[in-house]
Amino acid sequence: MKKIIYVIIMMIAFTLNVNAQSFNVDGNNYTNVTKGRQSSQGTETPYTWSDRSGTKYNIFVCQNGRCYVNKTSGKTGKKYKYYLNEDISKDVAKKVGIEYNYVKKSKKIAEAIKNHIAPSIGITNSGITPKVKIG
Repeated sequence: MKKIIYVIIMMIAFTLNVNAQSFNVDGNNYTNVTKGRQSSQGTETPYTWSDRSGTKYNIFVCQNGRCYVNKTSGKTGKKYKYYLNEDISKDVAKKVGIEYNYVKKSKKIAEAIKNHIAPSIGITNSGITPKVKIG
């Protein structure tokens, strides 16, 4: 039981992304030294997507084939990316000539646990196996 709790804690620790921020001070001016998160700029396609109210949006496709539209929040006025479902993304990526190879982060973590962490602590597909043979 302790090993399972340890594995869960390690999964949480690996999924959290904590970064320290570096900066330079020039008088009263603070300048960020570390690069920010890379924005995933997509390629605009000739296709459009309509929401329930009938507003049409241009569809953009990322390098991994995932599609999104740029929307604006009605409350705050901020722009954000609204990602379209997998079926639409696969169809548009195929028409544009981009291979769809997006995998959800949760699936990546589950595969890593299944292939790397679980066997190292004695967990197999059939259950928990002892590390020491008896007899």
